[in-house]
Amino acid sequence: MLFKQIVLISLFSLIAQFGISQVLISDVEEKRLVNSSVMDYLQDQQNHDINKFDDIEPSLNPDEDVSGYKKQVLDYYFKGNPDVALNSYINNATGKAWNNRNVKLNLLFSKKTETLFYNGDELGPLDNEQVVYLNLSFLFGLYNLPMAFEITEIDDKNLSIEFSLNNS
Repeated sequence: MLFKQIVLISLFSLIAQFGISQVLISDVEEKRLVNSSVMDYLQDQQNHDINKFDDIEPSLNPDEDVSGYKKQVLDYYFKGNPDVALNSYINNATGKAWNNRNVKLNLLFSKKTETLFYNGDELGPLDNEQVVYLNLSFLFGLYNLPMAFEITEIDDKNLSIEFSLNNS
């Protein structure tokens, strides 16, 4: 009997020590979000049985066939070195690129590191498999639209960042 208890305790310890951490949507600290509309969006995800951030899937992965989709490509022209511009966008550790009058970063979840970041946190560089939650403000803030997308590919060679809206 004692042997079985020791084996079970050892087994649970190993699972806890080496098991995969799962960050739950309910782990989000509502007080740290900039916009309440993003919390409503997260609660809606839970109402659709998406309870863990790892359950969130992009609507389109980079390797999927896109022949049936309409493609939207935006080109930006600017003076200066495009490598420097892309690098500054990717290494925008404070999320400044996501914060302006009409757009506010509320939350970023890294699937690779299982880490939640809030507006104002040190985000680190952008990377694939990061889910970004923004609030888009229209009509001088009278209408707020929460949205989320996943960064699916960062291509240094072609100087591009691809992302896909979430399926939820």
